[in-house]
Amino acid sequence: MSNNLMQRFSSDDIFDFMNQAMHPWSDQRLLPKSIKTDVIEKDDRFTVTAELAGVNKDDINIDYKNDQLLISAKRDEFKDHTDHDGNILQSERTYGSVSRAYYLPGVDSSKITAKFANGELRVELPKQATEQSSTNIKID
Repeated sequence: MSNNLMQRFSSDDIFDFMNQAMHPWSDQRLLPKSIKTDVIEKDDRFTVTAELAGVNKDDINIDYKNDQLLISAKRDEFKDHTDHDGNILQSERTYGSVSRAYYLPGVDSSKITAKFANGELRVELPKQATEQSSTNIKID
């Protein structure tokens, strides 16, 4: 039975649960700890699609260095949570910083493109062209 329970929760889920249970006074409005993404590899490219709902385009940073793509984003705290008497009625929107790195080797970094629309970031990373030359091998 414990095996079934362990399969239902990842280590991050258990850590988050324990962290919230141990620190109920902590602010739960921070952005999720990781970016939800899809990474697709094709013969000529990688495509990374990331959910960044509610983040402004200017608050997203993308870097590619040493065969790693790094996506980071931030959303500032909201200042309009109160009613006319200064009471918070309900607050579920999140804020904070988040980042994620992906190992994607063999990318032609000069041809990387990115588009952001409707809370979705799409990064196209073309692979470097590899020339395969045929070589006649002499048998000794």
